[in-house]
Parts: sequence; C-alpha cells; structure tokens
Amino acid sequence: MTTALLNNYCAVEDVLTLIKKVETPDSLLLDRINTFINQSSRLIDDYCQTKFHEQDFSLDYLDSRFSNISIKDSSVWFPFPLSQIIEIKENDIVLAGSDYILPSGSISQVYRLNSDGELKDWSGTIKVKGKFGYKGLPSCSTGFKTLPFVIRTQCAIFTAYLLGDRKVTGKNMTKTANNTNSKTGWENRVSGHIPTIGVGGANTTIPAGIAFIPDTNIETITPKTYTGKTDIIMVQDTPPYKVNVALDTVTSLGWQAPINETITNSVNESENESGNLQGLNLEGFIPYFEFKKLDPYKFY
Repeated sequence: MTTALLNNYCAVEDVLTLIKKVETPDSLLLDRINTFINQSSRLIDDYCQTKFHEQDFSLDYLDSRFSNISIKDSSVWFPFPLSQIIEIKENDIVLAGSDYILPSGSISQVYRLNSDGELKDWSGTIKVKGKFGYKGLPSCSTGFKTLPFVIRTQCAIFTAYLLGDRKVTGKNMTKTANNTNSKTGWENRVSGHIPTIGVGGANTTIPAGIAFIPDTNIETITPKTYTGKTDIIMVQDTPPYKVNVALDTVTSLGWQAPINETITNSVNESENESGNLQGLNLEGFIPYFEFKKLDPYKFY
C-alpha cells in the first residue's frame, strides 16, 4: 500500500519535475516520494517552529494561556500563519475590527490599536477564532491563504535530497586518501643555548658553536650559519670570586635550514570532474543552506 500524503507542502508532480523524471513512477518509487514529501513537510515545520498546514479554530478559541502565543507590547505573534481572523477576545471582551490590524506583509503578527488608530499594548489573556495555516495540496478550502511558493519549492527540493536525486556539489578537483604535501622554502633556526664555559684562567675562550645536523628525511643542504659576538663572563667558584670577561667572542647564534614540515590530509572521499562528492553516502543529506531559504517564515 502506498503511503498517503498528509499535510504535505508539495505534490508528487513537483518532485518529478525537479528530478526531471517524465515517466510515471512505479508503486515503489511513488511510495518513497510520498514518504519523503511527508518527512520534508515536517522538517520544514520543525525548522520554522510553526505548522503551515490548515488548522481551523473557527469554533474553538486559540487561547494564549495554553498555546505558544508571543505577546510583547502592541504586537502578538501566533504560532501558525494567520489566514483569517474571525474574532479576538482580550480578557474575554470581544474586540471590534478597528481594535487591531494584521499588516499586509505579516504572516502571523497582529497589532493592537486604540480608538484613535494608534498602537497600544495588549493586556491579559488573548483568545482568537480564525483559520491558521495554508491551503493543502490539492485543496479547495475557503478562508485559507495559498501556500507560499518558497515553502512548496523547498519541500520538493528536500524530497529530492532524501531520494538521493539531488547532491551537494563541490570544486572540480580530486582528493585521494592520505594526501601528503610538503611546505617548501627556508626557515631560520636558533641555537638551543649558547654553550657554557667552565671556570679557568683569564680570558678563557668559548667552545665552537652548535653544529648543524640536517633532518634525516630531507635532502642534505649546507645551511647558512649566522654568527654574532658575545661578551663571555667567567666566574671563579671559590673565594675570592673573580669575574673575567672575553670581549667580542664569535659564536654561532643560529642557521638557515630547509623547512621540514609535511601536511597529511586524511580524506575518505573524492570529487569527480563534475564536482559531486564520491565515497560518502549522501542520500538523505539536506545541506543547511537549503533550510536557510525558509528563514523569512520562521516563527518568532
């Protein structure tokens, strides 16, 4: 039995057009499409923190005490898109149509007005009778606005991702597992320390500087050695203490050597010439940028 569509935001035909499939789907594919349309519709609800399908409160009130209604100063946001207002009560007093306004560009925000038509703050409990959400697909319901094009389109796009007929694309390059790249160039290195000298006679000279030992995994290159002059202080360690100074003694301060650094990229996937990621199971993966297109419809 094929899964039935329930509060769906796109039609099977929308998905078939998107994935460019012109032939009639068999029962197995149709069941998968219906299942993923339902899942995509609920993903949209969850991301936007609202429900876009029809909800009829024509007879029963939507009560701010028991619903996720946000009231702040002169504005009230309802947790579902508002298609039609039948009646609003504020503290059990029925408001006249001139006591509030639903801006033309608003999805679910209603402003409170005073007798002069200026904004005033809402107060207490708010109860609303009305119709929330958008017409289903297909639907001939009255009093409901038409489902926005963006929501319908994104539902079809989400379904295509879940089917595996739409994938993330990347750069036109190839990656292989465990690529190793070496940096090139030169770097300056300094001696670990200036060699110490023992206690001895006057003007004892400093030993030779530290010799350069090339790294074992690079080609042996004779480096350029940097030298400098130091004033060597000698201390006799028995009384009377004596200090002798050997001025301007030449010693090795450092050297220039090839950069010895490798970068290993552990990559488990590659990209083919068309830029499609290979080696990863991307079926069922919907990238975040597709969700971001729904931001204008998120509930505050």
